[in-house]
Amino acid sequence: MIDRQEVMDFSREFGLTANVVEKDYVLGWLLAGISSHPELGSSWVFKGGTCLKKCYFETYRFSEDLDFTVIRLEHQDRGFLINAFKEIVNWVYDAAGIEIPHELISFEILRILVNFTTDSAAKLPLCKPFIFLLSMI
Repeated sequence: MIDRQEVMDFSREFGLTANVVEKDYVLGWLLAGISSHPELGSSWVFKGGTCLKKCYFETYRFSEDLDFTVIRLEHQDRGFLINAFKEIVNWVYDAAGIEIPHELISFEILRILVNFTTDSAAKLPLCKPFIFLLSMI
């Protein structure tokens, strides 16, 4: 686990607050836990600004959230997500010593239907993205 002095040094170096650096660090470990999960690791597609930062630009920006496209419908169930994230936070604790209490895991599930209009004005339902918000106070 990163120590407090490393967080402070990094925050000074990049002109960030310590809580932004610490949040980015914890989200990185959650991402590692998701990718290591036997069901989620191979069926969730990591995307968005944090994906670009984590995969391509080390210090371009700092993580605010983790965005995924969820392929399997059964992963859109709140109970499934809570149980999966209990496993993930246990993995994070074992790997990095970061403790995230199970009672702080909650999800807000949003479903969005995206329609694209062609030149002929026909609407084609292309996809139903799944967005979740992981809240840990």
